[in-house]
Amino acid sequence: MQIKDFLIDKSLKELTEHRTVVFQIACYETKVNQNSNGYIPIHWHDELQFVLVRKGEVFFQINEEKMTIREGEGLFNNSGCLHMAKDQYDSSCAYICLNVSPSFIFITRTLYPLCKSLYSVDYMPYIHLVPKEFWAKNILDSMMKINHLKRRLTLKK
Repeated sequence: MQIKDFLIDKSLKELTEHRTVVFQIACYETKVNQNSNGYIPIHWHDELQFVLVRKGEVFFQINEEKMTIREGEGLFNNSGCLHMAKDQYDSSCAYICLNVSPSFIFITRTLYPLCKSLYSVDYMPYIHLVPKEFWAKNILDSMMKINHLKRRLTLKK
């Protein structure tokens, strides 16, 4: 599933609910140029976001920083960071996007405020995930597995 159009409030917060009480992860396959704007407009959300570029090259802006993420590479975008994406060089780029509730990552509500401060936007707004790094490859491979499982579940419905 791809979100082709989404609402953003005056503070640029995306209003899409990416999770439910039961399942606090949303997984999307996104073709940037199929968004109603032709790109993903600048916005932010509470969820942590992991991106894996499956085809082409994607130009991202996170806060004030700009970068190109190539096929096979990924990106971690922290909660609350302004971000946008455009198709670099009209490459028909596509990526897997995994939005995860911070409370899902930080396990208990007791530890959540401490963990959230450790992963604050000022501390780490994003991480470029390059597959030559073992730990990054594990994250990217896990994203592929999650997407594969999501596809299988969707086909069974």
